Amino acid sequence: MNETGFLLEVEKITKSFTHSDDSLIRVLNGVSFRLQPGEKVALTGANGSGKTTLLRIIQGQLQQDSGHIFFLGRPKSSKFPHERAKQIGSVSQNSYKAVASDLTVEEVLAIASRRQDSLRLKKVSSDSFFSELERISPEIAQFVSARRKSVTNTLSGGQRQLVALAAALLGQPRVLLLDEHLSSLDDEYQSWADAAIDKIVALDKAGCVVVSHDKKWINGFSDRVMRIEKGTLHIRKEYS
Repeated sequence: MNETGFLLEVEKITKSFTHSDDSLIRVLNGVSFRLQPGEKVALTGANGSGKTTLLRIIQGQLQQDSGHIFFLGRPKSSKFPHERAKQIGSVSQNSYKAVASDLTVEEVLAIASRRQDSLRLKKVSSDSFFSELERISPEIAQFVSARRKSVTNTLSGGQRQLVALAAALLGQPRVLLLDEHLSSLDDEYQSWADAAIDKIVALDKAGCVVVSHDKKWINGFSDRVMRIEKGTLHIRKEYS
C-alpha cells in the first residue's frame, strides 16, 4: 500500500561524471521532487544540464551517486530496469531507432502490453491490447491496427515514434517519462499523442514527467515546470 500518496519520489539525487582528464563534473546536485497522481510535470534546462540523466536514473538505466528513488512509496534504488518498467512507460527522442527491428508492430505492442507480467513467455491476444489502445486513443489504435503486420524497420521515423508511444501507454503504467517524445512527430501525430497522454493521466491517475524545449507547448500541456540549472532543480509556474 502506498502510504505517501505519491507515484514517484526523487530524493536528493546526485550524479557526477568523469572527464577525460579525470576531473569530475557534478551534473545533478541533490535533486528532489514528487509526482502526484494525475499530474503532468515538465522538466526543462539547457542541453547537457542533466535532464536525460535524471530520467535514466529514475528508470534504473544509470546508478545515482547518492539519493533515493521511490515508486508508490516503496524504495526502488536497487531494482533492475525491467522491474521498474512495470511502473514506467517511457519514450525518448530516439525511441524510433530502438523500435526499428525485425519485429512487427503487433509483436512490439504484445511485448509492451505484458508490462505487469513475469518474464515467462506466453501468447498474448492482440484483441486485448488493441482494445486497450482503442480506449486510450481511437486514432492511435486505428493507426497501429492498419500496420499491425508491418515490420517496424519498414516504417518512417515518425511512424516508429508513434508505435513507441503506443507501447509506452500499454500495460497500465503509473509513471510516464517522455524525453523529447514529439520530436519526430508531425502535427497530426502530436495531437493524438497529447490527447492520449491527457486521458491516461486524467482517467487512470498516472503521472507524467516530460522533457521538451518547446516553451509554448510546455506551458499549455504541463501543470508545473521544473528547471535544472547547474545541477539544482528549480520549480516554476511556467517555462519562461
